[in-house]
Amino acid sequence: MKGVVLCISGQHDKRYSIKYAAVSMKELNEVIKSHGGRIPLLKKILYLRWKYPTLPNFFKKHFPFLVSSIKNIIKKI
Repeated sequence: MKGVVLCISGQHDKRYSIKYAAVSMKELNEVIKSHGGRIPLLKKILYLRWKYPTLPNFFKKHFPFLVSSIKNIIKKI
C-alpha cells in the first residue's frame, strides 16, 4: 500500500523575514520531491517570489506581457 504524504504550509505575521519564508518554501519543495512528487508551478513561482523579493517588480517593469501571461496560467490552476 502506498503511503500518503500530507503537508501544511502557511505564512503568518510572526515570520522573521522574507529570507525565512524562502527557506520554508525550499524545504517544502524538497519534501515534495523526496516523496516522489512533482512541485506544482505555483509553488515554484512562490519560491522565486520569496527568494528574490525584487524580481516581480523587475518583470513587471521590463516584461509586462510575461507577467500577465503567468497570472492567467495561475488563475487556471
